[in-house]
Amino acid sequence: MIQSLIERFDRATPDPDNADIYFNRGTTRYDLGDKQGAIADYTQALRIDSNNDVAYNNRGLSRYELGDQGGAIMDFNNALQLNPENAIAYFNRAAARTDLGDKLGCISDFSQAIRHQPNFALAYFYRGMSRMQVGNRVGAIEDYTEAIGFNAQDGMAYFYRGLAYFRSGDKVRAAADLKQAEQLFTQQKDTVNRQRVLQALRELEFALAEARKPEPASKQTPGRFSR
Repeated sequence: MIQSLIERFDRATPDPDNADIYFNRGTTRYDLGDKQGAIADYTQALRIDSNNDVAYNNRGLSRYELGDQGGAIMDFNNALQLNPENAIAYFNRAAARTDLGDKLGCISDFSQAIRHQPNFALAYFYRGMSRMQVGNRVGAIEDYTEAIGFNAQDGMAYFYRGLAYFRSGDKVRAAADLKQAEQLFTQQKDTVNRQRVLQALRELEFALAEARKPEPASKQTPGRFSR
């Protein structure tokens, strides 16, 4: 079925002045996995109507998924020039900036996506990951908490918040989050991530056991004695 649709598109001769036809065909080609065809169609749509921020965003996404981060960022920039409130374009540019190692730039873009779409749970989640990478554990925990507030079934948000608590030294909250993540992944039959959580729980249990061990006598601080 997919092949027949692609062949039908290849044989079709759309109206050369109708941007909507190229845009819609580009969207369908993207959905079918034909990223190069999608780029060609979005380019034709933009040749006819250069003010379509969604076409720039979609072409940028296709370029990003083909590994062309530079071309993708140029398209997202154009989308945002046309529509500075396009939260999806900010989110996508943040993803491209992450791949290029621009940690502060991607945090800024995730923040802009959230500013223009306050219920953007994925933007909170990925900003949390980016904040962890720059050492902002408090900010990361806040972002994971927001993501959980929008979707209480998000096992990944519990997992990463648990890791953030663990690295912050709050082992009690870390254990609670990791156990919740393990329960959700079990319910969702996500065996790969469940194993990741179980490994983190084993590391947490080891850390707790080490913390309970008494210090060797040679390292203990001498007590004070009265005369």
